[in-house]
Amino acid sequence: MTYNNNNNNNNGQTPGCVLLSTEVELYVQALQAYSIEEIGSRKWSSQHEFMEKLNMQAILSASANETEYVKDSLVTFEKMPILIHELITIELWSEKIFSQLFKIDFKPKNSFVIYLILYHEATIVNLLETILFHSEVIQAMEDSIYDLIDYIQRKISNQIRLFQLDQEASKAKIKSIEDKSDETDDPLKELSEQHKKIQFEIVMKLYSILRYIIDNLSNLPFGVTNRILNKHDFIMILVQSIDLSLWSKIEKDGRLLKFIENKWKPISANERFQLTKIEGQIWISLYELLLNPQCLQKYDYTEFKKNQVLKLRSHLNEVVIDQIPNLAHLQRFLEQLAISEPPPYKSELIIEPIAEIYEGMIAKYKGKWKEIAKTQASTVLNPNDKEIQEKAKRWTETFSSDVLESLIDEPARCAECGQPAPKRCSRCQNEWYCRRECQVKNWPKHKKACELIYETIKSAAANSK
Repeated sequence: MTYNNNNNNNNGQTPGCVLLSTEVELYVQALQAYSIEEIGSRKWSSQHEFMEKLNMQAILSASANETEYVKDSLVTFEKMPILIHELITIELWSEKIFSQLFKIDFKPKNSFVIYLILYHEATIVNLLETILFHSEVIQAMEDSIYDLIDYIQRKISNQIRLFQLDQEASKAKIKSIEDKSDETDDPLKELSEQHKKIQFEIVMKLYSILRYIIDNLSNLPFGVTNRILNKHDFIMILVQSIDLSLWSKIEKDGRLLKFIENKWKPISANERFQLTKIEGQIWISLYELLLNPQCLQKYDYTEFKKNQVLKLRSHLNEVVIDQIPNLAHLQRFLEQLAISEPPPYKSELIIEPIAEIYEGMIAKYKGKWKEIAKTQASTVLNPNDKEIQEKAKRWTETFSSDVLESLIDEPARCAECGQPAPKRCSRCQNEWYCRRECQVKNWPKHKKACELIYETIKSAAANSK
């Protein structure tokens, strides 16, 4: 990302920034843990706005190599466990309450509020990806790190499962889950598709967060290492991720696309083996988990696991190793592993910490999900026109064009073909195209999101008169 001015002025504000340093402190100090019942409420919505601004400011500060007030404040005021609590809360809302809305046949007049709730999870993950690069932030999570590790495991494993189901559907020559959803104009079904896209983007960022945790294993309790290696077996998860290449897909016309910087981009034949950031993070994580002495004798190899790890050999070629030279050591390790027994496993008595946030919520809300969904469907998820206009106005103010342009790190690219794009959708101002032909071709995919954003902007404009 680029940011034009690296110099702070005397009041702590940088030209083009989102928050003053003093505002950052106030916003962080105000962060608190909300219950699932409170999601969507006025107070919760204000905190969502706080987090959006903190997220944008954190990105701007990190990209400009400036003092990272957001990171520092979250550590100073001991708010990292609050962030993880909010992440788990919104995960359970999306998993339990959102699914109940389908079962009770909820027909929202406006889907904007539900979309904001679903997107809140991505906001927190974006913020975590930016700040967890720093060791002191990881250590400041304290016991909530176990909840974060479990969260990462659930999310990546579920994405792998969905990817495999889609592959099976393709082989059986039936429509994928995504294709089927285009056959209806049901607002909840449309939101479900948006949710799937959000979840995919979240998973792609979680690979970076996992890598940051793995880099800091020597500074964390041994229970963290054991949880990563044996309870969740992230080695197998990462091997499977590489083998399936979740961030790649082939279009019907034969083009290879890769998910790069939150967009699907076409890849030429000579770029095929060029590693994306996501792939690089996974390879570095595997290097650490397989070769780090701290991990080497603590992983319980079986014959099956050994054979799975050896699958990595087919993905390690000279082009890949040229990009990450240390992978040559991993290649030699795999060659040795193929002809010998894996390192012996040293079994140790371990008191396994529980994920207190997740387990606590599951116990607290057992049997109550439907009741909460019905209550929220008749209240916060079904706001009147005035409330919708107010939320829309605040949303458009938060995502001002000046701020968004500060966060863009490269020229806009066409949503259809990936080429540099000088033209923008005139209705929502949110999607870019290189020429009209691409816009027309992409319209069926973009239509639903465009209408949602356009109606939001129109409502905000009407309310401001």
